[in-house]
Amino acid sequence: MLDFPQISSRWLRRNAPFVGIVWFWALLMFAFLTWKMAIDANPYGHYFALFGHDFTAMMYALSCHTANWSASLMQMLGFEVFARNDELYLQNGYTVMVIWGCTAVKELYLFLLIMIFYCGPFWAKVWYTPICLVVLYLYNLLRIGLIPWFAGNGYYSFEFWHELFRLSYYGLLFLLWIGWNEHFVTKQFVRIRLKRMFKGTKVIHRFRRRWW
Repeated sequence: MLDFPQISSRWLRRNAPFVGIVWFWALLMFAFLTWKMAIDANPYGHYFALFGHDFTAMMYALSCHTANWSASLMQMLGFEVFARNDELYLQNGYTVMVIWGCTAVKELYLFLLIMIFYCGPFWAKVWYTPICLVVLYLYNLLRIGLIPWFAGNGYYSFEFWHELFRLSYYGLLFLLWIGWNEHFVTKQFVRIRLKRMFKGTKVIHRFRRRWW
């Protein structure tokens, strides 16, 4: 695991935020790779296998759960959306089936793996990671209900809004990581290095006036 406070190279110290972004994308690609190696699933249905073991029934139950909770959230927001099993029904008669890919299992796994292997204080991870997972889960329920609402009855408009909300979901994931990196990694790294390098001198105070 990369630990910025232990980096001794001057170049890495100066470019710690950029190194963090590279490390984030490396972990994201690693997470995608491990997902591809472990999962065999139908992208347009409920079939889902983990290392050759069939978990379709579990994913179908999770799809029904997602559909029902998404409909409940949309009703709380004033939208007329109803759910039955794994299907969402809109007032305009439009029906959408919620499959395993709509449950955000993959995205939650990606974020969890990134947080596990990315640097930062352990006890901060213990509370920050679950909060972010809840935020991602709730946003997924919202986007599942909004996609068919914005799309109406058009297939091509559905594809457009589906891709747009999918990108926004990954954007939210990235923003949550930025929050972690900026507040729990970069600042901690800078402070630790400054204390080690300039302890007992006035240089650290000039640095603080310039950057903080």
